[in-house]
Amino acid sequence: MPASVISICNLALSHVGGYSISALDEQSAEARLCARHYEVCRDEVLRGFKWAFATKLRPLALAADATFPNWEHVYAYPADCLAPRRIVGAGTRKPSAPLEYTVVSAAAGTQKYILSDEPEAYLEYTARITDPAQFDAQFVSALSYRLAADLVTGLTGDSKERGSLLQVY
Repeated sequence: MPASVISICNLALSHVGGYSISALDEQSAEARLCARHYEVCRDEVLRGFKWAFATKLRPLALAADATFPNWEHVYAYPADCLAPRRIVGAGTRKPSAPLEYTVVSAAAGTQKYILSDEPEAYLEYTARITDPAQFDAQFVSALSYRLAADLVTGLTGDSKERGSLLQVY
């Protein structure tokens, strides 16, 4: 059976002795805490490791509206990118030395760019995956413990247990 947000939350709640929920909008402390922490924890766990189900390799689009000194090419930052992993050139099949790049924000701080000297750059990155049916079992387990670490103090008042749950995560 594929995972769901509720099944992951209930798994996390079981780690801390909380009551199960049936929806994030129900009137319980467990549901309110899960609703508050789920997305942040999901994105943190996705960023923390190069998960196969969340790895994408896409060509980067040139950003025509921006230039940065000392870099030949300015690329738009993919909207679903949580963690850039490496840049590769077009036609590269075998692993090679990573190409140099950097991520910067526009002066207004509203947009990110990837700067590289590679003329036809592809970005390998971890994408924000929001559909729990795509998560693998190891990710579900890791996410449940990471989420439990954020829930435990609010549910039990025991801040010491948080460290133990983070250790398991």
